[in-house]
Amino acid sequence: MKIKIIKKPSWMTGAPLEKTGTKVAVMTGVFALVITAFAFYRFGDMVFTKALDQTELSALPLSGPELPSAIIENTTDSQSKSLGNNSSPPTFPQGGLIQGGGGQAKWGNNFFADYRMERERTRGQQIELLREIVNNAQSSGETRKEAQKKLIDMTTLMNKEMEAEKLIVAKGYKDAVVIVQPDSVSVVVAAKELTTEDRTGLTEAVAKTIGIKSNNIVVMTKE
Repeated sequence: MKIKIIKKPSWMTGAPLEKTGTKVAVMTGVFALVITAFAFYRFGDMVFTKALDQTELSALPLSGPELPSAIIENTTDSQSKSLGNNSSPPTFPQGGLIQGGGGQAKWGNNFFADYRMERERTRGQQIELLREIVNNAQSSGETRKEAQKKLIDMTTLMNKEMEAEKLIVAKGYKDAVVIVQPDSVSVVVAAKELTTEDRTGLTEAVAKTIGIKSNNIVVMTKE
């Protein structure tokens, strides 16, 4: 009678089993680290997005681009007299539409068309930013609500500005732009000069359209 010796398979030996267990433990540890890192990343991303949204919203202006300083300088004295002691023309930093060398800016020959074009471009960027915040799934409910409110306010503001500009043109003026600031409204009319009666009529019309007190409105001229 022959006795057949069967060799024990290698996978049944103790050492390989120990190695397999070690590999499983290592893989489990790595997986846990990946999950933890991902959780920290998502949390940090959410916090950063919320902070960014809040910063952008607080810094986002509703007004249009700045007026060139030459218009302000040429009308400051006369406007201060016509407005009385309770109001003064708003101070606009120097700005422009056409970017030149060295970071300087210039306005084109047609101020009114150029300003409206720049205003449309600026507002378009602001609206796009607000919509991104509203549609961002990581934006908080409060941030999204504030962005939606700013969108409504901006749309209302744009409609009032255009309505006031059309009203001025309907009065017989060649062109005009209306710039609404937080506490004041500036009106630039295509004219060489205006009488006191002309200024009063324009101020009253714009005040009624925009919904602001007359003493917070500045009327300027641009040939």
